[in-house]
Amino acid sequence: VVYPTITEKVSENVADLDLGKLPSDLANAGRIPLVCDAISRLKKDVGDEVAIGAWALGPYTLAGQLCDIGDLAKKAYKQKDMVGSVLDAMVDAIVKICGIYKDAGADYITVREMGAGPDILSPRMFKSLVVPQLKKVFAAIDSPNNLHICGDTNMIVEMMAECGADSISVEQKNDMVETRKKLGPDVCILGNVDPYGIVVAGTPADVENAVKESIENGVNAVWPGCDIFPTAPRENMLALMS
Repeated sequence: VVYPTITEKVSENVADLDLGKLPSDLANAGRIPLVCDAISRLKKDVGDEVAIGAWALGPYTLAGQLCDIGDLAKKAYKQKDMVGSVLDAMVDAIVKICGIYKDAGADYITVREMGAGPDILSPRMFKSLVVPQLKKVFAAIDSPNNLHICGDTNMIVEMMAECGADSISVEQKNDMVETRKKLGPDVCILGNVDPYGIVVAGTPADVENAVKESIENGVNAVWPGCDIFPTAPRENMLALMS
């Protein structure tokens, strides 16, 4: 089970992407109306009780959905300016989509740049190529908002905090104690309960212990490290919420 993804790449090579202009009526393009309908229904049903969130992919990760991620990584090193222009187009789309989701009723937005973490890009490349694009996104979208990156992000958490998001979120591979030491008390950090090993495969007691550990290690709010699978047992979800 994975998040909805593009089944066929627009282009194998990033240089061959013909992005053109964004649709003039982006709110009615592709899956966006479906997402907006889901947000609106949630807002109507439980919006007075809980915050409704929505998410969009980050510029680099979104570009990796449109073309071969391996070619994108190679060109990021060899043709940085060309890749940068592609990411600029991604920023424009992300900002507009986030605005559409806000208008539909989303209380907060998470930008998920999981394709640009240290497991894929070096910290140096993240700093020079990805951080400037994320700064553009967060400067243009409404608060509250959050930046999420998967993997062991200890090497880049300081750069994540510089991107301008109201909070950052990290997963279970992140050493939360070390991250809190690096960022100090003022950065809002969400994390970092294992969404599969604990929430899906564990017991309610495991969930409770993981939540307590995350809090003790320094998170400001408990947050799953990544997607929670639909197969998560109800009792584990109740333990996570309570």
